[in-house]
Amino acid sequence: MTIGSLYSSTIADIFLQAKKSSSPIIFPTDTIYGIGAVLSDIKAQESVFQIKKRNRNSPFPILVSDIEMATEIANLNNISDSCKKLIYPSWQNQTTFILNAKNTLNNIYKKDDKVAIRLSSSKQLSEIIRTVGEPITATSVNISGEKEINSFNDIFNKYIDIVHFYIYANTISEQSSTVIDLTYNEPIIIR
Repeated sequence: MTIGSLYSSTIADIFLQAKKSSSPIIFPTDTIYGIGAVLSDIKAQESVFQIKKRNRNSPFPILVSDIEMATEIANLNNISDSCKKLIYPSWQNQTTFILNAKNTLNNIYKKDDKVAIRLSSSKQLSEIIRTVGEPITATSVNISGEKEINSFNDIFNKYIDIVHFYIYANTISEQSSTVIDLTYNEPIIIR
C-alpha cells in the first residue's frame, strides 16, 4: 500500500508505481476525490470499471495538463465558433468538455466517437500529469449510481482491500465538474 500527500514533491512517483503494477489510484482532483489511472494503462482502467460496477458504455473523463495534451486525444479544430467562445475562458474552471475524439484514442475512452476532457485547475495535479507524461482518467469514488464519497478516511476505509495507491489532500471541493458538450453548433450543458 502506498499513500502520499498531493503536495509532496515526489507525488508523481505514486502514479508511476501504480502504472508499473497496472493498478488504479485514488486521488483528489480539482473537484472531488477521483479514482483513475494513466491513460496508457488499459488494465488499470478495466479495474476501475469493475470497482465502480460501471457500465462500459460510460467512459471516464480524462484529465490533461494543457491544451497541447488535449489535442493529442481530441479534435479541437472542428469546434464551432460559439463553442470556441466558451471553451477557452472556461477551460480551467472545473469544466469537463465533451469533444470529438481522435481516431487513435482507444475505444475504452470514447462514446459515440466523443471523449470527455478536463484541464485540471489544480496546479499540483497538472504538474503530476506533466511529470507522468500522459493524461490520467478520473471518475468519482463510488459505486456507479451511488453518492460520491469525498472524505479521505471514508474512502480509505471502504477501499483498503481493493485499491493500493492513494493520494490525499486536506481540502477538496464538494462539487463535481460542470460538463458541457461542444460537439454541436451550440454548447449543450450536460451537468
